[in-house]
Amino acid sequence: MDPLKAAWKGEDTNTKSTADIKKMLKENKHPVLKKIRTQMIIEILAFSVIGVVYYDFFDGHQKPLYANIILVVSLLLVIVHNVIGYLSARNPVKGSNMRASLEKYLSDLKIFARLSILSRILYAAGLLTFFISVITITATKQWIIAGVIIVFLIQIGILVKLWQNRIRGISITVGNLKMGE
Repeated sequence: MDPLKAAWKGEDTNTKSTADIKKMLKENKHPVLKKIRTQMIIEILAFSVIGVVYYDFFDGHQKPLYANIILVVSLLLVIVHNVIGYLSARNPVKGSNMRASLEKYLSDLKIFARLSILSRILYAAGLLTFFISVITITATKQWIIAGVIIVFLIQIGILVKLWQNRIRGISITVGNLKMGE
């Protein structure tokens, strides 16, 4: 943050050249975008494979139509959410200056975080609905379902914590920029 403040005040700092910055901003060169793109591709492939094989591997033809529709819609929701997230991350600058841009990014990030959590909850609910749609629920199966729900809740809790940390980091940066003015 200190080099950023020094650059903001016009002091001589050890900053990157314009060419280096332009090179980093290219989609294929930016390290964060590379990680986001890699994660997106892996998740899209995994969810697509589930979508392609569920009918045969998980006996989709024996499940009610509503369960199949719920599963497919929940898979598509997560895939679309991943693509939207990646496209949003490609162009984070949306303000006339750095602080305005970060404030807009923070606002968008809060909305995206809620949508991310909601899409994962809907996916988990869709997956659970699909698998329990035709089973006869016994006491043992109730415990198994409870265990699966607990695992889903832990995953959602971890996701909430990750988003809170990301949002807190950007909020601190915005606060520091406000104090530095």
